[in-house]
Amino acid sequence: MSETNGYITKDMLLGPERVRYADEDIEGVGHIRIRSLNDREYMKLQSAVMKPDGSIDRTKARTANARWIIACVVDAEGNRLFADGDTQAIQDLDAFKTQRMAEACRLHVEQEVSEGND
Repeated sequence: MSETNGYITKDMLLGPERVRYADEDIEGVGHIRIRSLNDREYMKLQSAVMKPDGSIDRTKARTANARWIIACVVDAEGNRLFADGDTQAIQDLDAFKTQRMAEACRLHVEQEVSEGND
């Protein structure tokens, strides 16, 4: 730390820990594991609902919860549980479940940005 006067270095920032995990108990679903997203994955997810003019594509916005679940819900080893093609199957689940899982995913991924915590 004395070499950097307490500031983070490039090597520290780009080090091995790039993904965070959280285990959550979701009402109506059970125990799930959520992974964070890197910036590229996050921006791809966010921009998927945007039209070229910057407005929201309502058709694509309808799949937002499923896309969050596909991107973030993983098994114990950190492997995605769902494939990109599982969107419709996830949308066919009870909305109570998908709303809560997607919200847990958003909170886990975005908590650093909105709260400024580590």
